Amino acid sequence: MRIPSIMLILTLLGSASFAGPARPVDWTDLGNNLSSQKNPYYGLTADEARLVGVLVHTAKMREAGKALSPHVLQGEKIALSALNSVGIDGAAKVTDVAAFGKMMDSSRNDLNDRLLGQNIEISGFVLPLNFSDTKITEFVLVPFAGACVHTPPPSRNQMIVVNYPEGFLVNGLFQAVAISGQLVRGDTVRSIGFSDGISSLDIGYQMEAVFVDPL
Repeated sequence: MRIPSIMLILTLLGSASFAGPARPVDWTDLGNNLSSQKNPYYGLTADEARLVGVLVHTAKMREAGKALSPHVLQGEKIALSALNSVGIDGAAKVTDVAAFGKMMDSSRNDLNDRLLGQNIEISGFVLPLNFSDTKITEFVLVPFAGACVHTPPPSRNQMIVVNYPEGFLVNGLFQAVAISGQLVRGDTVRSIGFSDGISSLDIGYQMEAVFVDPL
């Protein structure tokens, strides 16, 4: 009987034994942050960045259908020539800047895959979903007090659905809590009722919390 007992213990403790201590993270970590090296301005000198900025500004004016004065056109020509003299394709940089802007817009909702499956600790504020008696057993953790109350909801990578069967007491929407547990992909839509109506939230993450501590 000894071997089955050992196997049972290892099975029960396996995830806890190898998970390691919780990694403290900030809300900015939950976004799929773009590497600074992907920024088209990365590695440019201040003068080179300023010249690229002139080209980007001119391109936006042209896209908006605005008339370009001789002064603006001359500035564009000088910027292109100056950048070309140091081996930089100014027109290509303008295209890269536009593409990077779109990447930044989309990344505001992307999940950080590097944190999925990790044991993390993070602090935030509570939007209750379910109760057991007077204790909250399921909630959405959000980065700032009063999120979704008279304000647009945070982006999907700034919300975590947290399940905590043990439950805990909290005083309203403006008390912070610290949570710890394994962060996993949520990809869920949940409805939360408030005094002025119901908000439907697109939530990117979820967690089975190991602990929830009011701060």
